[in-house]
Amino acid sequence: MPQSNELPQSAPLAGIRVLELPGQAGALAGRFLADLGADVLLVEPPGGGTLRASGPFVAAEPGVDRGYRHLAYNGGKRSVVADLATAEGQARFRQLASEVDILLESTTPGELAALGLDYDDLKAANPGLIHVSITPHGRHSPWAKRAAADITLAASGGLLYVSGEPERPPVQPVGDLSLQLGSLAAVTGALAALHGRDGAKNGWGAHIDISIQEAVTVSTLQTSNANFWRWYGLAPARNTAREFPVERCADGGYISPRSRPDRWPQIRQWAIDHGIAVRHAPEAWMEANRGNLGSFRTGEAADLVRDLAPGYDRDEFLRLCWSTGVVALPVYSFEEMRESEQLKAIGEFVKFSSALPGRDLESPRSPFAGIRGARPIRRAPALGEHDSDAIHFPSPRLTNAGATGEQPDSLPLKGLRVLDISWVLAGPLGARTLSNLGAEVIKLESGVRMDTIRRSVPSPNGMQLSTGGWFNGANAGKLSATIDTTAEAGRALIARLANECDVVVNNLRPGAIERMGLVYEELRKVNPRIIVVHLPGPGRSGPWAPLASFGNMIAATAGVNALSGFPGTPPTGLGIAFADFAAPYFLASTVLAAVRQRDATGEGQEIEVNQLSGMISLLGAEWMEFDGEGRSPARRANRDANHCPHGAYPARGDDEWLAIAVRGDDQWQTFARTIGSDDLAADPRFATHAARKANEDALDEIVRAWTITQDRWEAADSLQALGIAAAAVESIADQLDRDPCLGTHFQVVHQPAEPDLLITIYGEPIRFDGVDGTLRRAPALGEHNEYVFREIAGLSEEEYVDLVASNVIA
Repeated sequence: MPQSNELPQSAPLAGIRVLELPGQAGALAGRFLADLGADVLLVEPPGGGTLRASGPFVAAEPGVDRGYRHLAYNGGKRSVVADLATAEGQARFRQLASEVDILLESTTPGELAALGLDYDDLKAANPGLIHVSITPHGRHSPWAKRAAADITLAASGGLLYVSGEPERPPVQPVGDLSLQLGSLAAVTGALAALHGRDGAKNGWGAHIDISIQEAVTVSTLQTSNANFWRWYGLAPARNTAREFPVERCADGGYISPRSRPDRWPQIRQWAIDHGIAVRHAPEAWMEANRGNLGSFRTGEAADLVRDLAPGYDRDEFLRLCWSTGVVALPVYSFEEMRESEQLKAIGEFVKFSSALPGRDLESPRSPFAGIRGARPIRRAPALGEHDSDAIHFPSPRLTNAGATGEQPDSLPLKGLRVLDISWVLAGPLGARTLSNLGAEVIKLESGVRMDTIRRSVPSPNGMQLSTGGWFNGANAGKLSATIDTTAEAGRALIARLANECDVVVNNLRPGAIERMGLVYEELRKVNPRIIVVHLPGPGRSGPWAPLASFGNMIAATAGVNALSGFPGTPPTGLGIAFADFAAPYFLASTVLAAVRQRDATGEGQEIEVNQLSGMISLLGAEWMEFDGEGRSPARRANRDANHCPHGAYPARGDDEWLAIAVRGDDQWQTFARTIGSDDLAADPRFATHAARKANEDALDEIVRAWTITQDRWEAADSLQALGIAAAAVESIADQLDRDPCLGTHFQVVHQPAEPDLLITIYGEPIRFDGVDGTLRRAPALGEHNEYVFREIAGLSEEEYVDLVASNVIA
């Protein structure tokens, strides 16, 4: 029975129409836009797109409607079939494109232009069209037409280089997370463009260029910051077990811990009571928690937690950690996630009907479930299910399509004002994305309790509060205002400032901004249009609501660690705190969806964006497989169900690696002749994909014997010339000094505190054609106090001087 396509007018994207060309790089973007209420139409070739042909499949039976990736990423969409190789198919696509708001595609650059279906061709009939191109390396880069797979993008984006252990190959994360970052950026970009088009009421669309490589590169901002290399000649390599430790407890369970420096005396006493020798005195908290440059391990404090863990069962150890001041979360398997009281409390997993007869499916909830009017999880369509009812979209467009004047060359969020009360990475990076796209973002700080990353990656000339490498990377383009949030007058001033903003965002623990005086119900009495967005780690409700967390812990609890890495090794996970780089897109997209909804209704809202829930949503296909097959997916190491050979292989030189992904029998024949001979191509052990998978150990040995003799860059180039996805595994040094695509991504800013210091920051992966993408430096502490409090909050000169004199503005 066809699913209903009626969307409630209260949905954030009610009336928005999306045309999607199938491809895994953008599939999740279409799914999330559907979750927000858009009518998403998937235009598929005869036989279906590659996603439908991707395993694993339900009950291991291939079929166009049975792949778990299709079932997870295409939920809530409609499907029609059109052969774009024919004049009839092109005409149908052109007609549909004239009626939509957004086109999502991840085709090879130039492919649509050759068919007369590129943005320049389509905007004549539909000037309001927002065309989002999600490509491996950007549409205009030297590698624009290179083949890519998730593992090659993790390689060129720097993620592989920092993930894993020195004695083993670099580790690819489960869930094709590099490709998923492209989808997350696409959602934010599309929503920003909608705001620019409809908010400004100019009717003009845009062409947005998403480079997945750039999005992945941003995710290494913390682990492998560009300034480590530029200032110190340091290119951090993989050592995940040390840098992001997980500790094994007496019952075999694992936790992901991090000590709080301010609780060093309690941790120290706990160890002494347990009979463990301690080197540092109670007052030596800084020395006990000191890490090396480029390292996250916190000295003796981390060592003590490691030594304490074997004395307790996991859940008992977690409780003791929480009571002592160690920030920690469990490392969960999928089986443990199903039994988690926290995940039950927030309703993380939902059942829904599928298109497969007699089979229901279970999925993680949408990361946008907290927005008013968000759609419930819905099934994916059968191939061509809507051919009969989707020749045209069924009703007139609801948005302004009449373009007026010249196409704007300004950023789309100009005029949007955001108060950013967040710190470290996830919140600041989400607000930075809004700033990069044109919003005025005010970072609220306090000289008493400033953002801790102001001191991280210090300048070679010594620590300055405005020159830190992490801080500049996470806060580019913002304003800074300082208030003593403990003073009554300070709390009143925060509320006064908030009421002059469109949006307030924070990633503090539940209750923190309320204690500052920012209670949503009170704010909305003064400003009913205000939107307050919370970005908690595990959530604002449930037994874990009071807990602090870090991004690597969120990923570990979400199942990433349990499913990533090599069989038989501890579940150490990735060399980055991945959740800290997915959550910013969820935050920015939520803000923009809520602003659109507010502009339609006149009412703001309070929203929770749960980081743990968002992270789990990226493993939707794996969760569906777990639920459907009754067992957790096996740890993949660097193997893939749809490619063989597939992995990170050693190349000539010291710790140099080449990522390769071969798909299909034709590519295999080409690859085999390149690395071996006609005899290898004819070897019956490798004649089919199934045969290659059955003999994968032997095949990997053959591939390694070839790659170890090759220069990684030259080998990647030669394989790419044959259409095979391959990439050198890049360090931050490679990305800065050798990669031909990232020259315009990294930018240099200067701070007045050290005007001669070159500070390297990461560019914005969401690029609008014709719009300058140059970023501004991060602010000095309190740099914009007078403008923020006089011009925005409306203080008189006398009020402002009094509050400065009394250290309320400080």
